[in-house]
Formats: sequence, C-alpha cells, structure tokens
Amino acid sequence: MRVFAHTYGELFCLDQQTGAILWKNGLEGLGYDIATLAVEGAPSSPAQLMAAVQKKRSGETAAAAAAGGSV
Repeated sequence: MRVFAHTYGELFCLDQQTGAILWKNGLEGLGYDIATLAVEGAPSSPAQLMAAVQKKRSGETAAAAAAGGSV
C-alpha cells in the first residue's frame, strides 16, 4: 500500500510498511497552501472517514470491555 503526502510544496509517495519514499514531485509553482494526506484504500470523504474511525473505536472499546480492561 502507498501513502501520499504533501508538505512544503512537495508531493511524496511513501511505502506504508517501510516509510520509504517511492517518489516525490516538487509541484513547481503550486506554493505551500493546505496539505492533504491520502492513503490507498482509505475512505475518500470526511463523513466516511469519521464513520470508519468511530466504528474502529467502538470495536476497541468493546474488545477492552470483554477483556476486563479499559481503552
């Protein structure tokens, strides 16, 4: 899987497992505005992302309760 990240006017493609930079692009002339992070296979909209995060947290809470611990 790959992670795409933008910072300081450069776009990077990273290997998710190792963090190795697979490629980078200087995005010449595009400046330093708001950055976006994209992960292959991740939800594409903020609403989908929040639903996935809430689902994961609910599962972690339920697993911890079943084990007698806390999250």
